[in-house]
Amino acid sequence: MSGGDRRSRRLFRPLLLVSLVAMCACSLTLNEKPGESGFCGEGSLLDNFWWVAPGYDHTCAHLLTTDGKAKVKCWGDNDFGQLGDGTKRRSTAPVDVKGLTDDQMAAIAGFSSGGYHTCLIVSPGSVYCWGRNDSGQLGNGSTSDSSLPVQGDGITNAVVVAAGNQHTCAMMYSGSV
Repeated sequence: MSGGDRRSRRLFRPLLLVSLVAMCACSLTLNEKPGESGFCGEGSLLDNFWWVAPGYDHTCAHLLTTDGKAKVKCWGDNDFGQLGDGTKRRSTAPVDVKGLTDDQMAAIAGFSSGGYHTCLIVSPGSVYCWGRNDSGQLGNGSTSDSSLPVQGDGITNAVVVAAGNQHTCAMMYSGSV
């Protein structure tokens, strides 16, 4: 392999990364509804996505459906209930997360998937999580898995949520974590 070929590959990688980040930014723009940000342009295929959060072997998305309602849909493995649909059945097609009202779905202000769980913030700052809970990562005071969203104990003013492999962190409005 010549030095020019290696240099071309090194230059191509950042360009590919920038393209992917720009594409994902359409779906990850905070506090904006589809079509209002102007980033993706009118009629973009990504206009109906607000967030996409990949976990270890599942993915969840917060989106606007064709009937104008906000929904969270997940797909992939579901051994620990990480799809949030009340089952432990794997799904290769997106399934609706159940257990949150339409108003709660429309008020989602943050979203993150970890190893085998997903957490979201419902404005004005409550945290709801579902999936694996062997280390208490759902934040509800137990270590029992949940295939439906459960509210985190005592969290009422979260502004950021980040789900890790077997833990979850939330930053409060005050700046505390």
